[in-house]
Amino acid sequence: MSLRIPLTVKRCARRDTAGRVLYEHDEECLIPEQIVLRRWKARSKEDDARSAGIRFDGCRLPSGTWTLLRQWMEEGLPTGDLTKASVLNEHAERNRTLGGKLRTPVSTKFALMLGYLEKKKVLREIVARRRAVDTPGLPDLFLYRVDREGRVLGGRFVEVKRQGPTGVRERLSSAQKEELVFLRSLGLKARVVYLLETM
Repeated sequence: MSLRIPLTVKRCARRDTAGRVLYEHDEECLIPEQIVLRRWKARSKEDDARSAGIRFDGCRLPSGTWTLLRQWMEEGLPTGDLTKASVLNEHAERNRTLGGKLRTPVSTKFALMLGYLEKKKVLREIVARRRAVDTPGLPDLFLYRVDREGRVLGGRFVEVKRQGPTGVRERLSSAQKEELVFLRSLGLKARVVYLLETM
């Protein structure tokens, strides 16, 4: 399951406010997940994608994604509304207003992801799985393609890690490993992508 994107990166001199490593990308300094997401989206400009009307897109998966969705469903969010971005946005706004710290993806992309997983008949299992609130192990990204009719194709979960110039790889936590195994057990694409640091 190759993403067919460049994986080499060069570190920026500074880190972000949370102390995370940043990499150069088009005169910006971005965190690793943003680099992969930007490069994936850039594939929309490929000749094959343009001629077929395919758009490459994706979203980051905040740690509270499934915890909040399960909570909303327990509070009465109908299954039929899971693919309605406006409804998801209302719930997310209410959560923020009430001071909730957990977050979900941008509602439009969240709705597309949920529709894809519902179509695959795996959404209920994903939401029902119990995860530690502080270390849920969710992959960093959900990447997909959208056709001319707005259908989501080829969805995949991606955990982004770094590999230093000496070949040393950033480690996966046990929760991250378990989540990737779980997603693959459902027949979904889920993998680790290593960004290769250059000197």
